Amino acid sequence: MCRTLEVSHSGFYARLDRDECSRDLEDARLDRLIRAIYDDHRFVYGAPRIHGALRRSGESRSRKRVAKIMRRIGLRSKATRRFRVQTTNSKHDHPIAPDSLKRDFSASAPSRAWISDITYIGTEEGQW
Repeated sequence: MCRTLEVSHSGFYARLDRDECSRDLEDARLDRLIRAIYDDHRFVYGAPRIHGALRRSGESRSRKRVAKIMRRIGLRSKATRRFRVQTTNSKHDHPIAPDSLKRDFSASAPSRAWISDITYIGTEEGQW
């Protein structure tokens, strides 16, 4: 009896001669599919989304099996930071518009002074 593995010598060597089982072969195929989906979606897909992508492509595997395979091969989704609107940043070198109304917001007639406050406008700049 082999002490460290707690199996018999004959059992150990018999296992070396056997072909891989169908489950291991299927897991290796799923590894490749999961890695491809993970890479295609810029490393942000976790097990639930990869499971959904596999189902859409006709592969019916459980989400837990996908998660187990991802853990085994070391894939984790990149956590994206929550977007927070920054409305005030007074520490900049940009030019500041002159105060032509001198803080007097009363108008002598209609359409004499137009005032607006653009607090936030979403753009694609700075995303990714």
